[in-house]
Amino acid sequence: MRGTRRRRCSVPPDGGCVIRSFIAPQLILASALAVAAAGEAVAQESGGENVAGELAGCYRLAFRARTNNFPAGDLERRVWLTLVELADDDERVVTYAVRPAPGERASEFDAVYWRPHADGKGLSLTWTTGFHGVSMTLGVTGAYGAPLTGEAQTFSDVLGSESAIAGVTATPVECKR
Repeated sequence: MRGTRRRRCSVPPDGGCVIRSFIAPQLILASALAVAAAGEAVAQESGGENVAGELAGCYRLAFRARTNNFPAGDLERRVWLTLVELADDDERVVTYAVRPAPGERASEFDAVYWRPHADGKGLSLTWTTGFHGVSMTLGVTGAYGAPLTGEAQTFSDVLGSESAIAGVTATPVECKR
């Protein structure tokens, strides 16, 4: 029909139409909560806020692809790990927002979040659309303020899709333009 706007939607098996703009935010929040709940808990009473405070700030990310299809170009090169809480599960698991560092373009992902590891020796950082994304685990290799190193891996809800993997170094940088 001429003159009508087509809606972008996902078609479930029953043939109905689920509008992506409605369902994506709910899936992203559910994904963030599931990832946070599935991992190690950050115990507030054991200094979890202090660990987050030590790790928060801006970082320059350098990727070393171990597979040909790692989407390094889809991610920000500089990120700002904020202390803005996104999820808090009985004050044991806290997930924080990630923003592009000042002057950096934002990625195409709908949600980007991080959380410190309970042992204080690293963090997990995730970019997701609710359907696919990149998850990385970074470890503290020296004193706070030293570069973090680890691995990034893609994930997808598509059965049979292969994960792409890259080594990552996150170097602390100033949060300025």
